[in-house]
Amino acid sequence: MFEFLKASVYALIIYPGIACILSLVLTRLCIGLLPRAGFVDMPDARRVHRKPTPRGGGIAIIAAFFLTSVLYVERHASAQMGGFVAGFALPAFVIVVCGLLDDRFSLASRTKLVIQILAGVLVWVVGARLKFILSVELPDYLALPLTVLWVVTIVNAFNLIDGMDGVAAGLGFLSAVCLGLWGGLQNSSAGLVAIAFILAGSCAGFLRYNFSPASIFMGDTGSMFLGLFFAYAGLTCFGKPATLTSLLIPVLAVGVPLFDVALAFWRRLVRKLLDPNSSGIMTADMFHLHHRILKQVSSQRKAAIRIYLLACLLAGMGFVVLLFEQTIPALGYMALLLILLLVVRRVAGVELYDSARLLKEGISRPRKLLLILLAVPAVDLLVLFVADLAARRLLHIGFHEFWYDFVCIAAPIPLLFLISGSYRVLWLRAGYEEFRQAAELTLTGLIIGSCLFAFFCDKFDREQLPAYLVLFSLLAAFGIGFVRFVLVYLGMRMMWQLRQTGVPGVRNTRVLLYGGGLNATLYLNYVSGCATSENMSFIGIVDDDPALAGMRVFGLPVLGFSADLERILARYSIDKIVLTVRRTSPEREAHVLSIAERAGVSLCRFQAEELRIGDFRVE
Repeated sequence: MFEFLKASVYALIIYPGIACILSLVLTRLCIGLLPRAGFVDMPDARRVHRKPTPRGGGIAIIAAFFLTSVLYVERHASAQMGGFVAGFALPAFVIVVCGLLDDRFSLASRTKLVIQILAGVLVWVVGARLKFILSVELPDYLALPLTVLWVVTIVNAFNLIDGMDGVAAGLGFLSAVCLGLWGGLQNSSAGLVAIAFILAGSCAGFLRYNFSPASIFMGDTGSMFLGLFFAYAGLTCFGKPATLTSLLIPVLAVGVPLFDVALAFWRRLVRKLLDPNSSGIMTADMFHLHHRILKQVSSQRKAAIRIYLLACLLAGMGFVVLLFEQTIPALGYMALLLILLLVVRRVAGVELYDSARLLKEGISRPRKLLLILLAVPAVDLLVLFVADLAARRLLHIGFHEFWYDFVCIAAPIPLLFLISGSYRVLWLRAGYEEFRQAAELTLTGLIIGSCLFAFFCDKFDREQLPAYLVLFSLLAAFGIGFVRFVLVYLGMRMMWQLRQTGVPGVRNTRVLLYGGGLNATLYLNYVSGCATSENMSFIGIVDDDPALAGMRVFGLPVLGFSADLERILARYSIDKIVLTVRRTSPEREAHVLSIAERAGVSLCRFQAEELRIGDFRVE
């Protein structure tokens, strides 16, 4: 597998070593020289450090990387790597100048964004372009903005993660090693692998003085440079047709910074929608991944190591998928998806809480859901694109004139949804009729699209046409229905989670339901959507029905019978009992009241009934 590297083992060891030594020496010089030029990071409320520290030390990484890379290119007469380094130098110069100015004078976030976009355009100009998604060639009017978006995203990912000693440098080292190993497994040129390891050596040398307690910070100069390198290197993969697995590794190599920037965008966008007067999406906050982990372990060293382990986990899962690519690739993708879901569930508590608040306000004030509703057509188009891509992959059909074919078969579906007014449906309140109409429109659009495709796409293989149309229709119908189901189900579950978790860091009222019948369902639905300042955590249910013993009802465990009530109150520290049985004898109610009074627990009854005047009363 690494046969092509055997002749270059010496180069892959000696040049990263040179880069490491250069970085060590240059970093030590920067510690003494940068403060004299005004490159000092002063402590404040957002900073983790407690004393003035030199910043802008990323210039040591940059100098060590380029000096060693030029030496490698000259000694090995590698025209390919000469082109790689020369092409990378132009956008890197723009980013480095921007980083130095920001480290010295603190540029506005919008100014930095404009310069990052300029760097993305220069990356396009020098020939590193996102020209393919898998085997689908993108037209230039799509490839250019996607290339710039990719560059800006990765640059900001490393910029945002650089908020604690050793994090950005350590992740840069791990990402470079991962990229180099992936290049070896893919039989890439030895030069590309060597360049990745040279960057790893440069980061390792800097990490000696940057690990906690740090003597110097890389600043935006270093963090944005690292992001630009991985964006540029990744585009060398995206610039040619490739399998999903081969594109997965470069993405997961920078998985932790990407995950952090995704959380930041999600969090800030939701909060802006909740409160238009809140800070903008580009405004810094104290909820980054390293901040959250630091609160858990109270040590920068331990927090950095946890982040390194998370990076290794994500990269390792990418290599697992690569190993299963030729046998059972679905198993690798399922394992990766499971890991990502567990990470989101564990880490993204703040974002999930704020999203639940946004959905709750959207139910009470539908105008709040305007942007969410506008996203549904875009998601539909993405579903149709994936369905078309998957159908072609499964049937081994080529991608000749893909975009023309895609418009013919997919365009009628969103057009019908738009004309019929289906995109104006509040899916969080949708009923049977809305789902029936969506199913009818989807099937109608698929029939029209199939007819157009069969009539106009004359270059398509007629023998594969029926199988392709059937498979695309099944995948598209399932995807569109699934999106709407998720909007309903996950929306309600997120509001339920909001009520269960409450404000992070604030203790909720611990509630026990007395009765697990349908009245309990009414109560839980009422609590999920009602406007109240009380935060509640539902601990479980007490019910005398022996069939429910040990079961889970409405997602809550049945903790025992009414005879076990005193024990349950003491064991689970219950604050409140809600009677959710339809009818209770006065004797039984008095008995429960006496137990609640002895335990110091409040007792209330939920009752829903329709009055003669047509009102709905809840007690």
